[in-house]
Amino acid sequence: MRGSYKVPTSTCPHCHKEWDAGGDAFGAGAPPGKGDLTVCIACGGLAQYGRGMKLHVYDEDRLLPEERADVMKVRAALAAVQDSPS
Repeated sequence: MRGSYKVPTSTCPHCHKEWDAGGDAFGAGAPPGKGDLTVCIACGGLAQYGRGMKLHVYDEDRLLPEERADVMKVRAALAAVQDSPS
């Protein structure tokens, strides 16, 4: 992750883990905003920031091919970090 930003506390709609930060995995240089997608670092679920920066399930079938590739890169990076020895 290239940057981490404080966001209003929200709950992953997949695993129900609470989060109060969002990341900038691709160097956009800006905090996440309404409509942006995120991948939960606990479960890998895809969600979208909505009103009040609350997370909602995002249907992966709506992803464009390049978006799907980006999501897979993030998930692979998360898996590598989770699998690495501490």
